[in-house]
Formats: sequence, C-alpha cells, structure tokens
Amino acid sequence: MVLNKGRILSIEDDDDNSMLIKMLLEDNGFEVMRASTCAAALEHAKETDFDLFLLDSRLNDGHGIELCLQLRELQPLTPVAFYTGVADSNCAAEALRAGATDYLIKPLSARALVQRIENILVRAQG
Repeated sequence: MVLNKGRILSIEDDDDNSMLIKMLLEDNGFEVMRASTCAAALEHAKETDFDLFLLDSRLNDGHGIELCLQLRELQPLTPVAFYTGVADSNCAAEALRAGATDYLIKPLSARALVQRIENILVRAQG
C-alpha cells in the first residue's frame, strides 16, 4: 500500500492526457482530482485544500496565467506548477511572475514528472 503523498488538482483539458496524469500520480501515491476548465478548477479550489495545482497553460475557457493568479488568491501557500506543451521562454517567465512555482514542458518522462512534483512538495513543506 502506497501512502498518500499529497492532494493534487490536475487541470488539463485533453481527456487522454488528464487520465494518464491522474493514473501516473495515483500510482505514485498522490490523491488526484481532475478539472478540465478554469471554472471547474476554481470550484474545486474553493471547496478543497490542495498540496499542489498542476495546470496546463491553455484551457478551453481561459489561460493558465489568469487561472494561476486566481488560484493564488484562493490558496496562496499552495504551489502551482505548469505542465504544458508551450515551450516559450516568455510564457514561462510570465507564469513564474504570476506565482507559479515551476514550469514543466511536455513531454516529460513519467519518472521526471513525479520527481519534479515531489521536489516541489518538499520545498513547499520545508
């Protein structure tokens, strides 16, 4: 039995990617909730405390930068990591200015994704 390493809200509008992320993280001991829109993510963040927000930069109903700012208002101490296919240094810088803890570019190996998430959570706790 794997102990719960933390509660993550994965915000991804591609259903296949969302399911893969959820399965990978759950297999590695995380509790994962999914949201496919900014609106759904904000509702979850209003109702539940999370240890990490993992979000895409482009969603069907908005942009990840704006969502990051809103999540920061709701849960200011919860780390926000972008996991996105947008490999643009300007977008990464903008995300970090908006309060993101990390900016991860897809594709990333499963092992690397889990390790980066674990590192973010360790830093957030200590």
